[in-house]
Amino acid sequence: MQPTRTEEEPPIMEQTRTIEDQKPAIQETGARPSVLAILCVFCASLGMLFFPAVVAIPLGIYALKYINESEGRLSGRQMAVTGLCVAITSLSLWLVIFSLSWLGIKLLTTIADLMGGTFKLLTASFGN
Repeated sequence: MQPTRTEEEPPIMEQTRTIEDQKPAIQETGARPSVLAILCVFCASLGMLFFPAVVAIPLGIYALKYINESEGRLSGRQMAVTGLCVAITSLSLWLVIFSLSWLGIKLLTTIADLMGGTFKLLTASFGN
C-alpha cells in the first residue's frame, strides 16, 4: 500500500553548493584607482574653463607613468587616457577660439584704419 500525501515525509534537499560557490564572479584584483587619473578626468571635464584643461594634461601623463610603474597595484589607465583626450580636445577648441578672435580683431582694426584714411581723404578737400 502506498502512503498518502499527508503521511509522506518532506523531501530532503541535498546541499550541493558550498560557501565558496556563492562568492561573486568578479574577483578583486587588489588594484586601487589612481588618484591622478581621477583628478585628470575631473580637470578635463572642466575644460571649458581653460586652466583646468591645462592642468589635466600633466596629471594624465603622470597618472599613466605611475600606473605603468605600479606593476598592477594601480588601475585607472582608461580614466587617464580619457582625461587626456578630453583635455587636448578642449584646449584645441580654445586655440581655435583665440585664433578666430585675434583674426577678427585684426580685421576690424584694419577696416577701421581704412575707413579713417578714406574719411581723411574725402574731407581733406573741404578743409583749409
